[in-house]
Amino acid sequence: MGVLADAILRVTSSTSIEIWLEGIDGASRWRFPGGCPESTPSRLLSGDEGIAERVARALSPALLLGESAARTPAGSIWAPDEVLVPFKVAEGAEGALRLTRASLRPFELADLDSLEAIAGAVGSTLANRRTHAALVERVKELTCVYRIAQVAAGSGSLAEALERIVGLLPPAWQHPDATTARIRVGDQVCQSPEFREGPHSLRAPIFSGGETVGWVEVFHGAAQASAPFLPEEQHLIDAVARELSSLVERKTAQADRAKLRDQLRHADRLATIGQLAAGVAHEINEPLASVLGFAQLAVKAPELSDSTRGDIERIVKASLHAREIIRNLLVFSRQSPSRRVDVDVEEALRQAVSLAEPRCAAAAVTLTMQLTGSLPSIQGDPSQLQQVFLNLLVNAIQSMPDGGQLDVSTATSDEQVTVQIQDTGEGIDPEDVEQIFLPFFTTKDVGEGTGLGLSVVHGIVTAHNGAVNVSTKPGHGTCFEVVLPVTAPSSGGGG
Repeated sequence: MGVLADAILRVTSSTSIEIWLEGIDGASRWRFPGGCPESTPSRLLSGDEGIAERVARALSPALLLGESAARTPAGSIWAPDEVLVPFKVAEGAEGALRLTRASLRPFELADLDSLEAIAGAVGSTLANRRTHAALVERVKELTCVYRIAQVAAGSGSLAEALERIVGLLPPAWQHPDATTARIRVGDQVCQSPEFREGPHSLRAPIFSGGETVGWVEVFHGAAQASAPFLPEEQHLIDAVARELSSLVERKTAQADRAKLRDQLRHADRLATIGQLAAGVAHEINEPLASVLGFAQLAVKAPELSDSTRGDIERIVKASLHAREIIRNLLVFSRQSPSRRVDVDVEEALRQAVSLAEPRCAAAAVTLTMQLTGSLPSIQGDPSQLQQVFLNLLVNAIQSMPDGGQLDVSTATSDEQVTVQIQDTGEGIDPEDVEQIFLPFFTTKDVGEGTGLGLSVVHGIVTAHNGAVNVSTKPGHGTCFEVVLPVTAPSSGGGG
């Protein structure tokens, strides 16, 4: 603008020049010498007259009333020491040149033709500059959207993609040095470098599954900015939000598919192990019954020495332990018979807690219960459900060797009953969480567990058409959640 004004000053031999612009971006003026743009209140330029008339009314009322003042058909206003010449920039944007002379040579009416030609050239120059600036902004915007699409199409997590995308936003805006950006998706918040919330902002919602899951926001840091954002930049942030919505939905779908794939793989592995366990259990059960029976008969013989009797009693004890393992294997593989009656889940839980309370006292574990007292009955086997709760309680107590807090609670919603057993114990390592329901998998020392407790829990709950959920944090405890349907399972038995 300064080069243009200097040329006009030289060509017209003017002492000073003002360039007024009024359009969709507001009203501004430049004064030369000086050249600093100033924001001009729109009310000064409001009215039905031409822009030259409005500028004159705002700044030089005497020019309109002077006897020497003249007007041209093009809308120019002439006086010997001051001239106002209008020009057109584009549709909805116009301007005016205000030239003054302090020299002895005044403006002449004949000068207006050349001054109007100069004003027309100024309008064309500003229109070209405006078109070029708009083209530069569109290129920046398209580049931003293209790069976002590239990031969205790449691999990696949603968090990584959001961190890369938020850095692409400020350079796409009209004033990148004063612009910062922030993206919120759920609990994730990503910010551009040197982020700061400015007084001006644009925002657009991010959707997933038809619901708002976050926002993309752009801030302008200059408090005095008259036009911090272009109208097209709202369209840009809307386009960015659409790309982010597509990204979030795609990443969510990928995570859901991966989770489902892991669940199917886990279920297939459990089914295979269950079939193997059932076959092994049936094969071992008969010879084990013979060993146990003959050992129980032999221990009653009167002629046995004390040492022999003690050895046979160890055989009986070991055989009973092996029989318990086989029974658990059959439960896990859903080969053992079960009955279906109306079950009061809280009553089964109370019975399990009463059996676990002595262990709690011995282990310095404080047990609290928060029961609703109004759970609906479910169809199931009360003894098996009691075993589920007892196994979970014993596991929780064993995870707190130095004592702790054990919380038991119940809830109901959506035709389901829920039992939560939460401890403040050692927690479970993330790499072990996926394996805890596998038979014979245990993190306990030798002799402290067979690795069948949680397998039996899983088998019984699955046979009741329920689910077992686990959340854990190493060093801070574990919460097991047993979810059972209120409606009766479709199958009548456990096999």
